Amino acid sequence: MKSTKEKKINQFKLNISVFALLILMTYSCAKSLENKLIGDWEIEAVSWEGNEKMEVPNEDRYFLQLKKSNGKLIFSDDEQKGTWSIKDSILSLESIPVCTTYVDSIFLVNDAFGNSSLLLKNGDQKLGIVSSNGIEPEKVIYSMNLLYVNQTSLELYADGHSYYYKKIR
Repeated sequence: MKSTKEKKINQFKLNISVFALLILMTYSCAKSLENKLIGDWEIEAVSWEGNEKMEVPNEDRYFLQLKKSNGKLIFSDDEQKGTWSIKDSILSLESIPVCTTYVDSIFLVNDAFGNSSLLLKNGDQKLGIVSSNGIEPEKVIYSMNLLYVNQTSLELYADGHSYYYKKIR
């Protein structure tokens, strides 16, 4: 007959093993999702809530590239470049918009430590700041719900629209 101490030790070993297995499974699932997303995707169709899926004409199709370079997740499409992340089935694309915009307001901002910066705005839109670190443009983050992904298909949802992509590479 095993002593109570031996039973507790065996139960503890079992709990540690189950916990380690769960952590390994969670890590590998996140990596496999990231690996499924990496590639070149072409938009095929769009649907609006309550409407049928409509095919995107060839002349209006664009490409979304999701890649990993030097440990950094990078995206690009026909207009923007930046970084991407996936967390809790939310695909987020972060970039600095490519644009030329007038600055109509400049505000001097002083913090409690005596640091100063200039806030650049156009109307209510913050464009960036000028600080001791230089010019820091405002970043745009666009988040979409990941509805489905496999090795050949990707479906994203944002702003009442579903976007359907096919993998080309």
